[in-house]
Amino acid sequence: MKFLTDIETLFRGSFNHLKHNMVLSLPFLAFWLIIVFVLISLTNGAVKLFSLFLLLGITSAFISGWFNMFKRCVETPVNENQPEKEQVEDSFYLFKEFFPGVGKYFVNILVGLLLFLFTFNLIMLITENLSIHLLGIFDSFSQEEMMKALREPSSIQDFWKSISDADKSKIITIALIELAEIVLIIYLTMFWAQFVVLKDVSPLKGFLSSITITIKDFFRTFVIFVLNNLLLGSVFLLTTVVSLNPILRLVMILLFVYAIVFYVLMTFLYLEKYSN
Repeated sequence: MKFLTDIETLFRGSFNHLKHNMVLSLPFLAFWLIIVFVLISLTNGAVKLFSLFLLLGITSAFISGWFNMFKRCVETPVNENQPEKEQVEDSFYLFKEFFPGVGKYFVNILVGLLLFLFTFNLIMLITENLSIHLLGIFDSFSQEEMMKALREPSSIQDFWKSISDADKSKIITIALIELAEIVLIIYLTMFWAQFVVLKDVSPLKGFLSSITITIKDFFRTFVIFVLNNLLLGSVFLLTTVVSLNPILRLVMILLFVYAIVFYVLMTFLYLEKYSN
C-alpha cells in the first residue's frame, strides 16, 4: 500500500537526518537536567507555585528553540558525501538556531501550552462528571476519602480493598474512558507546536491544523503516532528492566532520548512533505 511506502520513506529520512544531526539531542538532555533541579525545589506552597510558572516558561523556551533547530534541519537536505569536518560545522550551525527560535516563537508556544492545559483539564473534568452521572455515584467511599488515599501512596492498597466491587468496576471504567480520551487528544494535537514553528502560525491555528491533518490523513498520521509511541514505550520498558546496571541504564536512557528526537524529526518531515 502506498501509505506504508510513505511511512518507510519517512522512517529512512528521519534516521538519515538524525544520523547527521546528533546535536539535536543536546538541548533535550540539558532541558531534563534543568527540570530535575526545578522539581527538587518544590518544597512549600509559595515555592511550588513559582516553580510551576518557571517550569512552564522553561518548557516554552525549550520547545521554541528546539523546534526551530528541527525546522532548519528538515529544510536542509542530507548530503551523504559531505566530509566529516563539514558535518560537524553544520551541526554547530544548527545549534545556533536554538536561541533565535526562543526569541521568535516563545510567546506563541507559551500561549499554546496554556491553551492546551486549560482545554485538556476542562475536557477531563467534563468527562469525569459525565461518567459519574451515567455510571452512578460511588456508594462505598466519598471523594474526600479517595483524595486522602491518593495523597498517601501507602494507603492506596488498603483503600482499594475497602471499597465495593461495583465501585471498583466504576473506577476502572472511568479510568479506561479517560485513558482513551487522553490518547485521542494527544493524537489529534500531535502537530500543533510543529505547525506554529514550521508554518509560523498562531497557536489556535496550529491546533486546528493539527486536528485537520490527523483526521484527513488518518492512516499515515495514525501509523506515525502508533509506531513511534511503541518505539518509545519499548525503550522505556527496557530502561526499567536494566535499571540495576548503571552502564546499561545510561545506554538505554540515551536510546530513549534518540527515540524522542527521531519521533519529532518524523513529525517535521511529515509536515514538510504533506501539510501543503
